[in-house]
Amino acid sequence: GGQSRLRVALCIAGEARAMVSEAVALHAHAVLVRPLCGAAAMDLSAHFGGFGGTDVKDKKFWAPAKTLEIDLLKRRVSEVAGGVAAVLNVQVYRAIDNMEKCDKAKCLCGSYRFAFKLRACQEDFEKREQASGARYDFVVRARPDFEYFRSLPLLADWEALRRDVAWVFIATKRTGRLCEGGCGFGNDFLHGVRPVAEIDFMDDNMAILPRDVALRYMRGIADEVEACVPNRKPERFSKTDGCKGARWWWNECRVDAAL
Repeated sequence: GGQSRLRVALCIAGEARAMVSEAVALHAHAVLVRPLCGAAAMDLSAHFGGFGGTDVKDKKFWAPAKTLEIDLLKRRVSEVAGGVAAVLNVQVYRAIDNMEKCDKAKCLCGSYRFAFKLRACQEDFEKREQASGARYDFVVRARPDFEYFRSLPLLADWEALRRDVAWVFIATKRTGRLCEGGCGFGNDFLHGVRPVAEIDFMDDNMAILPRDVALRYMRGIADEVEACVPNRKPERFSKTDGCKGARWWWNECRVDAAL
């Protein structure tokens, strides 16, 4: 039936050490990229963190080490693309990069190391959209340390995906009881499509996001943290439900808040 008009952007964001192995890159290609072969556009942006530590002072030592790591990660990202996706950007950040933008004494900063990389991906995608004059249909958010037990759907199946649904790996329902690590199993999992108001917890492992929804997920979390999420449990939060109680500060709960 002719070439697909679908345009997909893939963001791989996480710790640099997770993408060192060639096996990880080849796995990511097989499950995330190859199923979308034939798309009108398949673009990849990768932002990795964790290089060095918080006490790195010897620049003469770390500069060549970082150069070697960047070269290796660029090869790995190229292997993920595998001739199917176009690589827009590969960046590697030190563990402390950008952390001065969040005041730990007053604000919730734990999500920032994860969130600013997502926003960097989104900025790459928006630049590409401006240059090409065409918007993406979907943005896929993935982590380098995540093993997939099956591949993404084939390209033809994406045409029928709803554009008002965020497809995440795990979503649990609000139960009216405190979930401090014991919930999220069996009957706690949500099946099917539900309004975000019914969801207690969404994982930060991966997501398939319609373009209009992606803006909130990919940009919204970093913007919220930079604007300062108070570093205290809000009074309006209840003592039940994971994101309204014990886990309100987790990355996954910032995802919930953004959507």
